[in-house]
Amino acid sequence: MEDRKFHTRLSDSRGEELELSPLQVKVQDNFDRAFKAFRAIVQKERILSEFKRRGSYEKPSNKKRRKKSESLRKLHDAEIRAAKIASGEYEREIIKKKKIKEQKMALRAIKQAEENS
Repeated sequence: MEDRKFHTRLSDSRGEELELSPLQVKVQDNFDRAFKAFRAIVQKERILSEFKRRGSYEKPSNKKRRKKSESLRKLHDAEIRAAKIASGEYEREIIKKKKIKEQKMALRAIKQAEENS
């Protein structure tokens, strides 16, 4: 068993370096499994999204516009969700999605049974 520490050091478009805490992944026998764990840690800590965000300069006016549109979109989605819950459509959608998922699972089981026989 081997421990590897990955030191992440990013720099943005203005040349400012960002010092991030080291990521530690335990490598046992399978490198693929360790790499998958590393990717999960990177995604969980949003390292790549932070790097992409800092990759180019965003004007304050564009940043303000983006944040405003994001908040309006979230508000609109919340209103639609509340309307669906009030009308009962939300529950019907959940039931429909469960039924489709069960059908897919049944088809998968049939295909596996055919392959095994």
